[in-house]
Amino acid sequence: MAKVSLFNEGYTKSSESLLIEQYKLYVKSSEIISKHRLETNKFFVTLNAGLLSVMSIAQLDNVWKYTLLVASIAATSAWYFLLKSYRQLNTGKYEVMHEIEVELPIKPYSYEWQILGRGEDNEKYLPLSHLEGIMPVAVGIGYAVILVINLCRQIFSF
Repeated sequence: MAKVSLFNEGYTKSSESLLIEQYKLYVKSSEIISKHRLETNKFFVTLNAGLLSVMSIAQLDNVWKYTLLVASIAATSAWYFLLKSYRQLNTGKYEVMHEIEVELPIKPYSYEWQILGRGEDNEKYLPLSHLEGIMPVAVGIGYAVILVINLCRQIFSF
């Protein structure tokens, strides 16, 4: 596959006003991805709260209990991979924005990223994507523990 260049042939500095408008649109698209990521988190937090409520309140027979637990583990896995996908997509978008900034008078995102230690120094900046990735894993592990405890209770009758 041929490598794609960010800038089209014929691009010149005289095209700067057009570049700025395209840059604004691109920044807006990264904001939209972040909004979708937030909505995804809201959906899965609500879904998991509902599932936990049903499992703790309802008197479910073992088939339904295990079905809900397995479905819950599957849902948290989907949540994790969706967040990972959003993180990868935004990482790519920010790399493109940094490349566009080379052609602009100022480089606010590149400069901000430098000030924040490029996400490598947790004292300066702990990326939210690292923290939010923990949530579905922790919830999924919780469901797995509940599943194992219920299976042990059923098998060993305690």
